[in-house]
Amino acid sequence: MHAADGSVMSCNFLVGAGNTGHGVFVDSMGVQYDIAENAFGKWMKTQSKTPKEVRDPVADALVAALSNLSSDKRFKLGNKGYVVGRSKGKGVSGFVAQKVT
Repeated sequence: MHAADGSVMSCNFLVGAGNTGHGVFVDSMGVQYDIAENAFGKWMKTQSKTPKEVRDPVADALVAALSNLSSDKRFKLGNKGYVVGRSKGKGVSGFVAQKVT
């Protein structure tokens, strides 16, 4: 960056998290950068080290509905499984299942 008198000034441009394109201008001393680093460090210490398990209620319902077929040797899902969806069309109700190939 050039000053009005033609001399070169030292500066950095940091882009915020998430690639939003919004950045913070940091002078050569890096004071604003240090404040951001301290705040981020404090926030990271409050975060859990273990990932939280999120249960999918629809998947749980499908497992419960198919659980009585687990001992049936004739019922096979194949290597790639099936895609289950709602039926579409006028006057149609229920579900459809298509084998993934």
